[in-house]
Amino acid sequence: MGDVATIVRSWHDKINEKDLPCRSTFSPMKMGRFLGYTYILEQNDEGIFFRLAGSDLETIWGQSLASENITALLSSIESYNIYHGLIKYAFDQKIGLIFTGLLKDKHSNFRSIEEVVLPYDKKGRTEMIGVQFVGNGKSGLTSFSENAYIITNIKMIVPSGMQETRALPLELEDLIKSRSIPIEIAEKEM
Repeated sequence: MGDVATIVRSWHDKINEKDLPCRSTFSPMKMGRFLGYTYILEQNDEGIFFRLAGSDLETIWGQSLASENITALLSSIESYNIYHGLIKYAFDQKIGLIFTGLLKDKHSNFRSIEEVVLPYDKKGRTEMIGVQFVGNGKSGLTSFSENAYIITNIKMIVPSGMQETRALPLELEDLIKSRSIPIEIAEKEM
């Protein structure tokens, strides 16, 4: 959790009262050694898309991610509903998220994953910067579809001064509960 905590602290340090960090102070280029695992998400009327993604992520997923809808990576309807629902909620509420779980890579190896997704302001529009920390692959788990992403834990990061977030949409909350996925809200300091 050390690398994730470092990124979250850096993001928190750039929040100005109730304003999200701006792109010039919190950008992918400032991710240093994490750059290859970093991505940018943007939202429009057609969905949530990768604007860019690091080369290490594209190697793991086995495809170019730029301009892809985030749903293109998830063949499981359940994974899609949880992941997409949480990312959309984070966009709407301007909060960060940390996921832990497993993903199935292009070689059908399952890898542990820890992912942090944090909002920033780009000229009045919210975008998300994310970093996926991916562990070593383990083969033998074959009961899941291609491009599986199994979330096992969720942490919401609510910036101080923005504590008025609304509850998760009921359908999303029920789906998360049905999978027994723990969800917590993190305070400013991690």
